[in-house]
Amino acid sequence: MTVILSAEDIEAGYNSRPVIKGLTFSVRDGDVLAVIGPNGSGKTTLLKAVLGMIPLRRGRLSFSWKKGVDRERLIAYIPQRMEVDRTFPLSLKEMLGLSLPGAPVEKYIDMLELRGLLSERVGDLSGGQMQRALLAYAIIKEPQLLIMDEPTSWIDAKGADCVLCIMEEFRKKGIAMIIVSHDFSVIKAAATSVLGLGPEGYFFEPVDSPLIDEKLMSLFGTLHHNACITCKPEKGLG
Repeated sequence: MTVILSAEDIEAGYNSRPVIKGLTFSVRDGDVLAVIGPNGSGKTTLLKAVLGMIPLRRGRLSFSWKKGVDRERLIAYIPQRMEVDRTFPLSLKEMLGLSLPGAPVEKYIDMLELRGLLSERVGDLSGGQMQRALLAYAIIKEPQLLIMDEPTSWIDAKGADCVLCIMEEFRKKGIAMIIVSHDFSVIKAAATSVLGLGPEGYFFEPVDSPLIDEKLMSLFGTLHHNACITCKPEKGLG
């Protein structure tokens, strides 16, 4: 398997304050890396560093891309929340057409149940509808690395199931994913590895490691529902 992203002893932060430091991990094609940790642990800062939105203070990030493919098609990012100009006259169909002109979109439109919203103005979509729209916009081009920040936070249970189905399909295609989530019980079925961030340091382990529960306790202090890898969420939760 090809290593898509390799992080070596990276440190990043804002002004003079480091938020993440000493992180070393890797993501291979087909991997689903779940990034978890309490509020303020540096999850979003890590995503910004990977996306090049903030510079590294130290360490190195290395990417391995397929030759002959435009960088814009190689990486896609879905933010936790996106503010839009509610008065801008752009329909959902027009927005999706901007992702990758000529790309097949029908499968993802139906999978995310967006067909009935195609003529709707983007500014009129609800929070959950917008999150599904952003997911469709990102995955239409089938990137080599897909980064999602709380992808199920604004989606109902059925929508969350759709997200997990897409994650599984992409994993089988060899697409690497980095998923930040507070609700680990939702994404644990799709995750292959876990990067846990906390005030006392971090850990990087396979999702089936016997040490996961102990390490989660070190992050959160106790195994609550949203972090517990051993919890089996009932159908419809999340």
